Amino acid sequence: MILPIIGWTSGTFLGAFLGNVLPTILTNALGVALYGMFIAVVIPKSVEDHHVLAAVILAVICSMVLRYVPIFSGISSGFAIIICTVIASAAAAILFPVKEEEYMDFMTFLPYLIVMAGVTYLIRAIPLVLVKHKIKNRFLNSFLYYIPYTVLASMTFPAILYATGSKLSATAGLIVAILLAYRKKSLIVVATGACAAVLVVEVGMMLL
Repeated sequence: MILPIIGWTSGTFLGAFLGNVLPTILTNALGVALYGMFIAVVIPKSVEDHHVLAAVILAVICSMVLRYVPIFSGISSGFAIIICTVIASAAAAILFPVKEEEYMDFMTFLPYLIVMAGVTYLIRAIPLVLVKHKIKNRFLNSFLYYIPYTVLASMTFPAILYATGSKLSATAGLIVAILLAYRKKSLIVVATGACAAVLVVEVGMMLL
């Protein structure tokens, strides 16, 4: 775990340092990069699988409700993401059970597991230790299938609208990210395109 911890810590330090050094207009533009990558993961799969799209839409609606309805104002953003993810994934698992052939096979899953374990090892390792046999429960398999898309959708909306200096530039970044993701561009291309859109809009707003 030493190398991932060093990478995570040094990356966080570098980001904090550059955030205080770079001009505000650049930090605003970079603010949508992470959300752009989330969108790059969610949109292509939503286009291919309408059941995933339904789960994503439900997660977004749930996230918006928890953000803007006053009665839920006491719920932290972290718990809001968890609530939206569980609700949307559970609803999708009940309404749209996943066929067994849609489950990711182990050899496809292995590279993802290695990368993610390097980032947050224990969270991924504990299920492997506790679950000794193949999960056969259809609801649980379906629930886990929808989790990545609903959690990314909950983390993206409406947070992306507050990631820059203005909602106008954030919306521009959001639209560009969705369009590029719809065309199945890579994570880097989508994130870079979203940042570029924000930068262009923010420069335009400064000149006006």
